This record gives sequence, structure tokens and C-alpha cells, in this order.
Amino acid sequence: MSETGPNRDRKGSSSVRKWPPRVRAPTEWKPLIDEQPSLAAALWRFRYLIVAVALLAGVGAYLLASRSPAVYRAEGLVLLTDPRSGSTPATELSVFWNPTRYLRNQVAVMRSPVVLDRAATILGPEYTADEVEAAISVDAESDLDALTVAATSQDPDEPIAIVNAVVEAYGEVVSEQVQANAADTVAGLESSKAALAARLAELDALLVDNPDDTALTAERDSTRDSLQDVDGRMKSITTNALLYGTGIQLYIAPTPPTTQIAPTPARNATIAFLLGGLAAGAFAWWRAERDQRADTKE
Repeated sequence: MSETGPNRDRKGSSSVRKWPPRVRAPTEWKPLIDEQPSLAAALWRFRYLIVAVALLAGVGAYLLASRSPAVYRAEGLVLLTDPRSGSTPATELSVFWNPTRYLRNQVAVMRSPVVLDRAATILGPEYTADEVEAAISVDAESDLDALTVAATSQDPDEPIAIVNAVVEAYGEVVSEQVQANAADTVAGLESSKAALAARLAELDALLVDNPDDTALTAERDSTRDSLQDVDGRMKSITTNALLYGTGIQLYIAPTPPTTQIAPTPARNATIAFLLGGLAAGAFAWWRAERDQRADTKE
């Protein structure tokens, strides 16, 4: 009879378990993440395509810009009278309600319909206010208390005429407004002056009968001083309004020749060349990545 036990199998051979058990390694390992293609390699692979697209974009932009009509620009600088100065009618008449917004208000005035209509009239019957508005731009220069007035046109002489007309119209409108405000203020002071003069006449008549009345004497002197103050304000307002005039301290008018701002074929061609090259490079990068993924799957 054969011997049996934990270390004997049915055939009588010994069977011993080994620890740890051996693990068979996989025959093939696949990367979990596909490697990204090299940018330099992708650009070099599609270099002829990138150069061709960039050149076509640049040449096309150059030809398109060359066929566009020329656009000219003229610019003038308007240095405004400081409304915060005590010698101007601004403080007397409160022409400018908020000095901190003075420049923005003047930009609005220069672009207002009344100024544009006046400028179109100055330029001639062939111009309209809408055409003038479309041609000009007005920007505030806060550091200088100044306005920059510019105009564009396909006619090299027209921008200068438009800028000069707009500035002239602005000066006329501002002068009329200042004179009108001064007249209204003086008219209001006239009534006060008439009332003070009437009261002074009454006090003088009363003092004839009561020359020693100190109260009447004091009131008469105060009324006379008030009358003189009102009269002085009236004269000052009228004088200041005349001195303020158009509100323009200095106007630096544009001088010929005007500057051609468009077309710019070289600039447009350079930008188109760069953009075309970037677009073609992005396509090359995408195509190289796509091809590499396809090769990896195979």
C-alpha cells in the first residue's frame, strides 16, 4: 500500500507550494497617454504650407489695401480759456455749472447740432451737419484744458477746411451763449438797481426833514453802497463777457499737407502675413497630432 499525506498527490509525487506565487508579466504594454508631437517637428513638416499661406495672406492684403481709396486726416488744437479763473464771466454768470466736467461739456458743445449746422453753413451749401459730424472727432486733453479736433476725408484739402469751420462755429456759438447769459444777468441786476435807486431817493427826501436822524443816515449810506456794488457788477459782467469772447485762448490750426492715414498696404500686408503664418502653424500642429494618434492606434 502506498503512503498518503498532505505532500503526496494521487500519483505518488510530492507537491510543494511556493510563496509568493509567480505572476506572469504581460507580453505587451501600451502607453496610457499618447505622446504629443513636437511643435518644431510639426512646423518643419508643414513648412512649405505655412510659408505659402502666409505669403498668400500678405499679398492679398497688400493688393486689397492698394485698391482702397486714400483717406487724409487733419488735426487742430483748441486751448480753452480756463473757466476757473476769476477774471472770466464763468464765475460771475455760472456759465459752467461744474468745472470738473468742463472739458467733457465743451466736447458735447462742439459736437452739438447747433455747432454742426453752423459749421456746415460756413463750409458751403454742399455740406450738411450729418456729413460734418461723420467727418470729425473731438477729444479732450485734460492736462492742457484743450480740445483736439480732427477730420478725415478722401480729399486732401477738405479735412483742414472742416476742422477750421467747426472751431469757428464753436467760437461763435460759445460767444453768443456768453453774451446772452451776460445780458440776462445784467437785466436781473437792472431791476435791483432801480429798486435801490428808488429807495435811496426816498431816504434822501426823509433826511431833508430829519437831517439828524442817525438811523436814516445809516440806511442811506448802506443803500448807496449797495447801489454802487450792483452798478459795478453790471459793468464787470459786461466787460468780462466781451473779454471772454469765444472762450478760445489759442487755436493751433492744422497746416497742409494733411496726413494720409489709409490705405497702408505695407502695414496691412505685414499683419496679414503674421496672422496667416499663425493660422497655418496652428493647422500644422493639429494635423501632426491627428496623424500621430492615428499611427498609435494602428
